[in-house]
Amino acid sequence: MADTIIDQLAKGLKAATSLQITTVVGDFMVTVPENGAFKVTTQSPQDVKGIHTRIDLLQGDIGTIVDGSFYDPNQPSPLQALHSEQVANAQKIVQSNVELLGELAEWLGNSVNAALTKET
Repeated sequence: MADTIIDQLAKGLKAATSLQITTVVGDFMVTVPENGAFKVTTQSPQDVKGIHTRIDLLQGDIGTIVDGSFYDPNQPSPLQALHSEQVANAQKIVQSNVELLGELAEWLGNSVNAALTKET
């Protein structure tokens, strides 16, 4: 069954409030299937190192997994700095997307209300 516009907005809001940033170094290949989500594959997983952050803006949860080779609390690596910058940029983009979805939902609500008011 086809999704209604409300279903689509709900899916968009959920997608807009969940963010994953992955920074990978090593011998790997990235493919992008039709659904748009990229997939990283490697012949030697032990040779691929990385940092992964997942942010749930609705719950306020932030989780980061850092390969031990990149972690030194006394001297952050350039890769950590790059990853942190990407996280900050992505958070700004997500915030903008959430605001846009809110404006769209408000416009849709006003349009439906106006149409219903005309009918009565």
